[in-house]
Amino acid sequence: MEKSWRIIIDGYNDGLLNMAKDEVLLFCYPKLKVPTLRIYSWLKPFLSLGYFQKIEDTINLEECFKKDIGFVHRITGGSAIVHYKELTYSIVCDVEDLNLPIGVKKSYKLINSFLINFYKELGLNAKFFEDVSCLEVIKSPFCFLGKERFDIVIDGKKIGGNAQRRAGRVIFQHGCIPMDLDFREVRNLIKGVDYSKLCQQVTYLNKLLSQPKSFEYLQETFIKVFLKTFNIKGKISSWHNEEIGYLDYLLSNKYDRYYVNI
Repeated sequence: MEKSWRIIIDGYNDGLLNMAKDEVLLFCYPKLKVPTLRIYSWLKPFLSLGYFQKIEDTINLEECFKKDIGFVHRITGGSAIVHYKELTYSIVCDVEDLNLPIGVKKSYKLINSFLINFYKELGLNAKFFEDVSCLEVIKSPFCFLGKERFDIVIDGKKIGGNAQRRAGRVIFQHGCIPMDLDFREVRNLIKGVDYSKLCQQVTYLNKLLSQPKSFEYLQETFIKVFLKTFNIKGKISSWHNEEIGYLDYLLSNKYDRYYVNI
């Protein structure tokens, strides 16, 4: 019998809470086995760093402290993101929940296909980077300036970023769709970022759309496209008691500081 997906509408949260909730989804899935799509956003600017990035090499600590901008290592790899005015999602499931292949690359591309469909639903000509380039991988301390095969570009410019973590057959993926983006803020917070390259190579929804869309509209469209792409059913629901208990533990013992290295 096909599982019904749980959809969690999580609103605007503090950055540490957002990252703790993503960890809860991954940690609790093997026991609860509830495939979940979570949608959320951010109360104020916040930095998430890739799991393997070094703090001192990546971000301008003085600027972060001066502006009271928090930061944390994500449970996924990749490069740093300055979160704020964006729609952010996370997915946790077994490979069978989306009829995905076991292979990491193939499953990652298939999951990201719903993001391509989402942008197209908004009238944007989104493509995978591998379909518009000679596949020269570009690395950067800032996620949106890096480019790999299944990153998404619109009119030659990258939009958003996604990262995945695997635990056997369990897949966790999260990513963001920027509605707006302050390039000067990014340059000031992340080391080694070229402002002119940001302007030339990165884009966001409010720059692309003739009329800005509300977060609520984007959220509704995002859910609709996700369910349609994978031909699955979903129901808006909430957190399980076990997840809430583990979240309380993480907030008290792991995400209880301004900066957390996880």
